[in-house]
Amino acid sequence: FSFATTIHVATTGSDDTGDGSESNPYETINKGIDISFEGDTVLVGPGEYQERVSINKQVFLISQNGPSVTIIDGSCEYNNCNAITSWEPNISLNVEGFTITGGKAINDYYEGWWGGAIGPNFTSWEVDSIRLSQMIFIGNDGFDINLSYSGVSFFDIQNSIFIKDEGLIFHVEDGNAQVEHNITNSIFYGQNSNEELVNFINFNYCLTYGDISIPNLTEGNGNLINVDP
Repeated sequence: FSFATTIHVATTGSDDTGDGSESNPYETINKGIDISFEGDTVLVGPGEYQERVSINKQVFLISQNGPSVTIIDGSCEYNNCNAITSWEPNISLNVEGFTITGGKAINDYYEGWWGGAIGPNFTSWEVDSIRLSQMIFIGNDGFDINLSYSGVSFFDIQNSIFIKDEGLIFHVEDGNAQVEHNITNSIFYGQNSNEELVNFINFNYCLTYGDISIPNLTEGNGNLINVDP
């Protein structure tokens, strides 16, 4: 038998001498994930974590104190940067309670779009689903969530905020792609257009503010359009 456990991460911890306990946490999120087993929770304390988080197994990545004080900054010196990515096939990315920033996408002449705050580091990723809750996306160049070259069959976004003046919130390589989705209780703020997302239709109790435009995110289903929150 195996039992799920909680791995603790804190900016005051140590990857060398920590053991993942609450009193002796690891310092980086990646270390917590590497040590974890399938089904574990990696619980992250407040602070800013400057790393590209690679989720390589079925775990739950959760912040202890919420997105206003827990930041994953994926900034890098290259043309494409991820705050969160994965090379592991057939898993679900389950992430709750973070601000995501520093992502960057690039359009490679031969390979197409890759990178993005959450998305493929190179040309493909094969996660099965993405489930995000209580997230804030801000300061990402290109895409917040990149679904290109993806095996993602379902994504679910709850209680999240997207602040976007340039680039796209969601990107799919094929604008006609059908991806089962649910986006609920979320705020979209900014000045950009997301006209390619013609098949993103399942918005419920969402709010837009500014000149942001998302097809099918219209009044109805509890949505509020261009309302100052």
